[in-house]
Amino acid sequence: MTLFPGAFRGGPLGESLMARAIASGMIGVTPVDIRDYAEPPHRVCDDAPYGGGPGMVMKPEPVVRAFRAAESAGGKFDLVLAMSASGDRFTDSLAREFSKSRRICVLAGHYEGIDQRAIDLIGAREISIGDFLLTGGEVAALALIDSVSRYVPGVLGKDESRAEESYAMPAGILEYPQFTRPPEFEGCEVPEVLRGGNHAAVFAWRAREALKRTAARRPDLLDEKKIGATPYGKIYEELKREGEICHGQPNRHT
Repeated sequence: MTLFPGAFRGGPLGESLMARAIASGMIGVTPVDIRDYAEPPHRVCDDAPYGGGPGMVMKPEPVVRAFRAAESAGGKFDLVLAMSASGDRFTDSLAREFSKSRRICVLAGHYEGIDQRAIDLIGAREISIGDFLLTGGEVAALALIDSVSRYVPGVLGKDESRAEESYAMPAGILEYPQFTRPPEFEGCEVPEVLRGGNHAAVFAWRAREALKRTAARRPDLLDEKKIGATPYGKIYEELKREGEICHGQPNRHT
């Protein structure tokens, strides 16, 4: 549900895997124009905020009408979400959870926000894609749709390709660096271990690099108990003994 349905026609949804998933019927995305449910003749969807302040707020009436019309037309929603900078942080685990719902309503806000009564009346859970602001909720909604769709069986072609990506890695750590041909490019070489064919050595290298990268970039993701219960546990302890990771942080002197 959006004031700008054109954002969901073509664009990211009309390219690559998302376009194929929609064309094959694995997922469906139906833009609902909130303006269609505003009072004629001007179809005004915003007004000044009570209490004062800059900007405008989306009115509750057209949002609630649009939601009820969508439910009447297609059936009750399993999940209702509203994109909001003050919402719960969106994560890969939430994407996996949301993908289990058959029918999802995503409300993309605009202006200074949406009248809280509309959010409450439609029973929406507020979701944020990160600690930054956008000009509207459409980009955030597209990101959520893409992320959730990846967990719908068949969308990625090979579902096992999700197993070794950032946040889907063991214990939710970041992915290791990736390389492909040629083996040397402008003086930069692919690590020898990745070209040797020793699967155990490749696993160890990838585990070390993934753990070091996580410690350097997202130390908040390192959970020693979770890591210890994965095949990476032994390597994590080795990195600590070697001083590469100190108390969940990268050793800046190495």
